[in-house]
This record gives sequence, C-alpha cells and structure tokens, in this order.
Amino acid sequence: YLLFSKIMYDCDSPHLICIDIDGTLTIYPDILPQENILAIREARLRGHKVCINTGRAYANLPACILNADCFDGLICANGSYIRVGDNVLRNAVFPEQTVYDAVQFFLEQDNRFCLLEGETHLLKLREYSALYGSPGILLQSVQELQNTYKGVLFNVFSCEGRLPESFLRRFGDRMEIFQCDVFADCTVPGCSKASGMQFMAAHYDIPSCNTVAIGDSANDLPMMTQSGFSVAMANAAEDVRIKADYVTAANTEAGVAQAIRTLFLS
Repeated sequence: YLLFSKIMYDCDSPHLICIDIDGTLTIYPDILPQENILAIREARLRGHKVCINTGRAYANLPACILNADCFDGLICANGSYIRVGDNVLRNAVFPEQTVYDAVQFFLEQDNRFCLLEGETHLLKLREYSALYGSPGILLQSVQELQNTYKGVLFNVFSCEGRLPESFLRRFGDRMEIFQCDVFADCTVPGCSKASGMQFMAAHYDIPSCNTVAIGDSANDLPMMTQSGFSVAMANAAEDVRIKADYVTAANTEAGVAQAIRTLFLS
C-alpha cells in the first residue's frame, strides 16, 4: 500500500473521522466487520469523533450501521442530511417539482433502476438491479407520487449506470450530480460529502486540519480533497487512490480499522 505523502501531526488532539459505507466500511451485502467496530470505539475512547459520511439517505442506511452504536453522527445523502443522536441538524431536500420532473424523465426516456431516497421513504423506478438489489416501494407514475406520497421529502435521486447527456443538460443546475463508475448520486445543490464534513467539524468545534476522510469512490473525492488527511481503500478506483494521502487495505480486509490504527492508535 502507498506510504504517507504528508505526515499526520498532533494525532492526540481531537479529530473528526468521516467514513463512507459501501466499499469502505462495509462488505457487500451490508456486513460491518467487527474489527472496524472495535477500532472505531477505541478511537472514540481517545477523544476522536467518528461519523458516517455516505451518499445513502437516512431511510437507506443498513441495519448494521444503525445498530452498531459506535458513531458520533450520521452525514447522509451527500451532506444534505445530518443527524446526531435523535437530533436532525440539517435536512436539505429537493423541491417537489424537481422530483416530479426527474421521475417523469426516467419513466419516459430510460429503462434503468432509480431510487428516490429521503429520511422516511425509499421509492424505486423498476424492480431489478444487480447493483442495488431492489429496495424501496415501486413507483408507477408521477401521479402516484403526487397523490400517495404528497409531502414526502427526498434528499437523493440515485440512478444505475451513467446519466445521459440530456439529463445533465436539463437538471445540471437543479441538482448536485456525482457520477461514479456504475451509479450516479443526484442531491440538493450545494450539498456534498465535503459540506457535510465541514458542518460536522463545526458542530464538534474541530478545525478542518483535524478532519480525516476515508472512502473509495468518486462521490468521496469532495470530502477527501477538503479534509486535513485523506485515506483511500485498496479497492478504490485509481483516480481516488492517486489523490489520497494514504491507501489502506481493502474493505474486505477491514481497511478502515487498519487506517484508524495506523493514524491514531499506534
């Protein structure tokens, strides 16, 4: 694995450690290695704050995360939803018309799996997806969305595959779009994992130089480039690995635990 390209200093002072879920903290499908849990708990005992920072909305968090009882906060939906304990500190949502228009676009022009994600609901377009499985309630039309789910709020519109240029032209100024290799996350303008990390750092009064971001994919790059120190998984895409300060082991080898021990527990 790559060596440090810059030296962590003053690691005994409180740090904020932000960790992606899929491909980083967990192993498909939604297995959270005990080694990661133990390292996170030890880091917290030493005064550091550890938070989830995921593209998933709150309603789409796996049970292994919700039941782990080892996080100081949850940054969800690419920074648009932030929660500490039972307190929701941020909940930035799409305007209803943006949701209606995006759903209509894919119902008319595409044949891919899409997922509307919010704090309380998951609604899907089409049943099958090798990437996502098939979570959520099947949505048949915009009219059903307007009638049955009137007033339900959404933070993320996630889609399988690469988004068509026609979608980017139509919605590029209405959504923050994070295109990864096999999926895209669309969220509220101005929101990203970086903005979520900055919000949480301010909440805990931790300077930005004492933030650490751990991730594996393109939507992790905003927080990795803005953090004081960045860690990529060995299984990360090459463009993510080359931009990281340190490359840890793969998610299947509890690379998060290795990184935390190397940086804070050795």
